[in-house]
Amino acid sequence: MKTLYTRRGAVFLLLYMIAVVYGSLYPWVFHYNPHAAHLRWLPLSTGGFLLDFLLNIVFYVPLGAAAFLAFGGGAAGLFFAFATGFTLSFGVEQAQRYNAWRVGDYNDIVSNSLGTALGAIAAFAWKRAHRHWIRPALAGRFAPEGLVLAALWLAWNGFLLLPAVSRHPSQYGDSPPRWMPAVNEVLGIVTVAIALRPGVHPMKKALAPLFLLWLAVQELMPFQWGVRQDFSWLPFEGMLYARPEIYFPLVFGKLFFYTAVVWAMRFRGGGWFWAVLIPLAVLAAGEAAQIYIPDHTPETTDLVLMAGGAFLLWMADHPKTARKTEPAGCLVGGN
Repeated sequence: MKTLYTRRGAVFLLLYMIAVVYGSLYPWVFHYNPHAAHLRWLPLSTGGFLLDFLLNIVFYVPLGAAAFLAFGGGAAGLFFAFATGFTLSFGVEQAQRYNAWRVGDYNDIVSNSLGTALGAIAAFAWKRAHRHWIRPALAGRFAPEGLVLAALWLAWNGFLLLPAVSRHPSQYGDSPPRWMPAVNEVLGIVTVAIALRPGVHPMKKALAPLFLLWLAVQELMPFQWGVRQDFSWLPFEGMLYARPEIYFPLVFGKLFFYTAVVWAMRFRGGGWFWAVLIPLAVLAAGEAAQIYIPDHTPETTDLVLMAGGAFLLWMADHPKTARKTEPAGCLVGGN
């Protein structure tokens, strides 16, 4: 089991580091200047800088936890996890000095290192408590995939608080309709409640087609066709242009619900291949159709999010356990 956690922790760490580098240096426009501005301290006197500081902490917590597991999960794991986060952050900030869209500063190094340390410490505490009381308390009571969905649901709802933190109201615009977030929130709660319960009920197998239909409906709403628009092949392109309090709740909402779709499809049989391929095909068709749908952004971001959600479910699935996962409801279409 220790080898399994170490191996999967290393895989997650590698992919997460790639994602961090991609997001931190996007859009990869570099201009080497030997007289580029040095790293500096930025005052946290404004809400924007403070929000950026807090978000950097949050986004490096998973990296710290994964690094702790990847390096063996012991005392050495704590050290190497912190060293990994600090080294990655320092390298990224140095590279940002030559990125026309970025500014390298010490604040990010501090917040990223702090997030890494918190993640490693949390993983260390979880590991110590897991053997003595968490595993006995949770054994047979909660499905591992359900815990993944519950964590993603908490992350999504946590990011929904960003408008209050930044004091900027969120804006949904014309798409999706204003009633859709409320419906998705209710369905999300139902999803987590079902997901956490172990066991399989015959009625749950019939839910996957309904979820795929809900995904298709949301992809095509408001069912109006307009002038052709360009398809964005670079994932997370909107990260540079949208405010965090608008962008991150939407992204994490999609991550939660796309993960729920893949999880629901696993009840239909056929293993991981069809459970991932069918929802991806429906989503890809919806993104292609959005080229002609106003108020939508046809892009690859949604496909990457669904693939990431499937990867998280795979991380929670024990290869030696022959069990079926439970279905979950509610999907979010691409905007």
